[in-house]
Amino acid sequence: MNPLLYGHSNEERIVAVQQKDDRTMREYVRTSDGITLADVSFFPFLFLSRKNLIEGFPEHFWLKQLEGSNHFSFLCVFQNWRTMWEAVRHILERYNKHASQRVDHFKDLRELFLYSDPVTQFLMQTGKTLFKGMKFDELHRLQLDIETYTSGHYRFSNASREGDDVIIVALSDSTGWSHILHQKDMTEKELLRTLVRIIQERDPDVIEGHNIFNFDLPYLLKRAELHQVPLALGRDRTIPRVFDRANADGDRAFDFSLIDIAGRHIIDTLHLVQEYDGVKRNMESHGLKYAARYFGFASPDRQYVPGEKISW
Repeated sequence: MNPLLYGHSNEERIVAVQQKDDRTMREYVRTSDGITLADVSFFPFLFLSRKNLIEGFPEHFWLKQLEGSNHFSFLCVFQNWRTMWEAVRHILERYNKHASQRVDHFKDLRELFLYSDPVTQFLMQTGKTLFKGMKFDELHRLQLDIETYTSGHYRFSNASREGDDVIIVALSDSTGWSHILHQKDMTEKELLRTLVRIIQERDPDVIEGHNIFNFDLPYLLKRAELHQVPLALGRDRTIPRVFDRANADGDRAFDFSLIDIAGRHIIDTLHLVQEYDGVKRNMESHGLKYAARYFGFASPDRQYVPGEKISW
C-alpha cells in the first residue's frame, strides 16, 4: 500500500482508536452487535520546508512535493513510528551541521512540522472521525467514584499503606443503571475483581469522574497491585498505562497523571471545572460537592457525610 494515496474512509461509527504497535492502529467500531475491533496499517508522517534535510536518511520513506507555495512544501511518510523518530533525529543533525544556532528539539525547528500524537496522525491521514454519525446519547458513559479508609492517625488515606482500603466504589452510567460496591459484602480484593468484571460487562466508551486522574484511578491501580489483581479495564483487557505530565504553564496545581485505558476515553470533570473557573473566576472551590451545588445538580435533600465519618 502506498500511504501517499490514502483516501478518506466511508462513514464509520468509530468510538476509539488505539496505537497497537509501531505500524498498526486498532479501531473500536460500534455496530448493531456491539463493539468490534479492527487493526489497520499506520504510516506516520511529517512535513518539511526543504527536502535536503531528509537526504541521506538510510531507512525507506516516501516523499511527496505538495502543491502551492506554502512554507511546508514536502510530505514525508514512513513505514513505522520508530523510523519516523529516527528521521526526526537525522533532520536535526543535518540542520545543526550548518546552523549558526543549534536546535535541540524538533518543535524549535521552523523547517519541520510534526504531530507527535499517533492517533491524531492516523485520523488526519485516513480522514476518519471519532463518533461520526452518532448522537450524544448513543455514547455509553460510565461514572466512577471511590471512598477510601484512612488508617492510624493520618489525615489522608494513602494507597501504599496496607490498611488504607478502597471501601466503596459508586458506579452509574448513561443508561440509568447504578450500582455500589462496598466492603460490607466483600473484601477489598473481591471488590477490585468485581469492579473489573462490571466495567467489562457494561463496556463503556467513556469513564468519567471528578479528580479521577489524580486520585480514583491511581488509587485503584495501586490497591490492585498490592492485592495482585490485574486491573484489566481496557477493552482489550489490558491494565491502564500511566504517564506523568505537568501543566504546560508550570502551574503545580494543575499537575496530573495521564492515564490511558485501551479503547476507552477518560473525562475528569475536575479539569472541566478548572477550565470553566479560569474564565468565570467566581467559584469558591473546585471540589465535587461544591461544584454540584454551584451548577445546580445537587438535590435539595442530599445528605452530606463528613470525610472522617465515611468509613463509619
